[in-house]
Amino acid sequence: MSLTRVELKFVEGALTVRLCTLSPKGVPLITPLWFGRDGDGLYLGTRRDAFHSRHIERNPRVVLLFSDQRGRRTRRVLRVTGTAALEPKESLTRRRQFRMAVRYYLPPALAWDRLRNWRRWATLGRYHAERPDIATVVIQMDSAEFLEQPVP
Repeated sequence: MSLTRVELKFVEGALTVRLCTLSPKGVPLITPLWFGRDGDGLYLGTRRDAFHSRHIERNPRVVLLFSDQRGRRTRRVLRVTGTAALEPKESLTRRRQFRMAVRYYLPPALAWDRLRNWRRWATLGRYHAERPDIATVVIQMDSAEFLEQPVP
C-alpha cells in the first residue's frame, strides 16, 4: 500500500512514530521511535531484546501512530496498520543510515548541537559498532487513516 500525498506529507513532517504492539497476553505496548521511509515501507532502528521486538516476533501485526509535526503535537493523528518483520542489523543499509542521519542529525538546530559536541562522536561510533543486539523493524503498510485526538 502506498500513502496518499497528504498522508505522506504528514509522515515526513513527524519526528517520531509510536509503535504499538501486543504482548502474548494482549497487553498493548506503545513505544516512541525514530523512523525512516524507504519506498513503500517504513523502517525503525531498535534493539533485538526490546519488549516490542519480542512482541513482533510473536505477533507481527502493528499499528503506527504519527501525531506530531516537527516535534509539536497535533490534533490529527495518522494511524497506519501493517505487518512488521524483525531483520538483522545488516538490513540497515548505508542508504537507510544516510537518510536517518539527514533526518535526525543534519537539521540546522541539531547540526549545531552535534558540532558543539564533536568530542563525543568517537564514543557514539564505538557504542553503535559494539552493539550486537541492534535490529531493524521493517513495516509493510496495509491501511492508513486520519483520526482526531480528543481535546483534554
